[in-house]
Amino acid sequence: DEDDDLSFLDIDADGQLFFTYEDSPSQTSADAVLKDLPDFPLVIADESTSLPFAPYSGGSVRFMELNAGSLEFRLVSARTQDVQVRIRIPSLTRDGVVFERTVSIVYSGSTPSEAFIEPISVEGYRLEVVNDEIQLEYTATSNGQVVEIEPIVGQARGWEIANVQGNFEEQQFQVKYDSIEIELFDLWSGGRLTFEEPKLVVTFENSFGFPAAGRIRNLRAITVDNQVINFETDSPDNTFDIAYPSVAEMGSTKTTAITFVNINSIFDDILNAQPRLLVYELDLTLNPTDQQDVIGFVASESEVVTHVNVELPVYGTASEFEIEERAEFDMGEDTDEIIEGEIKLIAENGIPINLGLQFYFTNQSDQIVDSLFSAQTLVLPAAEVDTDGNVIRTGDATTVIAVSPARMDLQRTYKDIITSAVISTSNTDNRSVRVNANQVLDIKLGARLVVDPE
Repeated sequence: DEDDDLSFLDIDADGQLFFTYEDSPSQTSADAVLKDLPDFPLVIADESTSLPFAPYSGGSVRFMELNAGSLEFRLVSARTQDVQVRIRIPSLTRDGVVFERTVSIVYSGSTPSEAFIEPISVEGYRLEVVNDEIQLEYTATSNGQVVEIEPIVGQARGWEIANVQGNFEEQQFQVKYDSIEIELFDLWSGGRLTFEEPKLVVTFENSFGFPAAGRIRNLRAITVDNQVINFETDSPDNTFDIAYPSVAEMGSTKTTAITFVNINSIFDDILNAQPRLLVYELDLTLNPTDQQDVIGFVASESEVVTHVNVELPVYGTASEFEIEERAEFDMGEDTDEIIEGEIKLIAENGIPINLGLQFYFTNQSDQIVDSLFSAQTLVLPAAEVDTDGNVIRTGDATTVIAVSPARMDLQRTYKDIITSAVISTSNTDNRSVRVNANQVLDIKLGARLVVDPE
């Protein structure tokens, strides 16, 4: 969504100014991988039972830590004596202690006899899975002798997972389909800007604990004159490995920043074509090579957060780059008594950019009826630069704007004002120039007004 884009002017450590355009971050959360476990039965048919447990198709669980949920059991005996039963689940432990419960099936004169173990919380327990199986046991005794009872039926309910360790099959997600508006070109009317060292940076912040890959799909630029340029890089399929934390680093995040510049992509060509919009798709693949021997993890808080931003250093060239903006013309209050006047602009420009201005005025029929100057006027001459594009001397100019009585009367009929600004760099040999935070623009503005004495 373009409305969520961020744009701002920033300064690096060397004082270089640069424009940054960012999209809103997107998230791929653990919910996309860790599906909720449905309630499931546990049947202990023999004194030692191996129960199949493979909750994720295509993946193999080694360990599972639980945030919530419960276990409950129903026990049945056909014997005519009381039976004491101990249930153990060696695969389920908390702080190293195996899950174990003991219950008595009391014979009350008729068979079968029943006993119940009410729901027991499994919060904080760790489930170990070996070869897609978990181990359950029971021991039944009566009058000191080991006996057999009917299969014990249990139920696991509401299990919520804190994290899972194991192997997960390859999974692909479309992270986002989005665009970034390059607002610098919104008011473009003509001419050309070029940038040295523009960057497209795609950042992945990954807390999933297994290999991942990001892919840029269908990135294209739409230029100010509506050309479409497709993005190309030197990476096959525009796919890039993403760093990930090891099991020992669970809870941490690894950041991968993929930077595209002129040596590994055509991004400089795209920027120098003056794009008004970058449109792109991002894909994320977890375990992209489907390695069966890779043991990783997914925690409930695992996620991949993706950012895309464009960095444009104010370092380059401008050739008659023209922007226009239209606004309602307002003479302001208390101007009826002004008959004529003169405005003087004195500029000392420490920035290596020429600025020419012209103002056009329209009548109520939207026709241009006047302009401030007879032609585009250089009001800010560029500072002089050396061969590296650094400023060595300021540019100075004085501009006088006379407002005659006839123009004052005419201005009271204006509807809109159209501002036309033309920007160019300070040389004729197409040399790139730098704009940094230390450069100073000093403007003095004065006015002389003649007021009707009546």
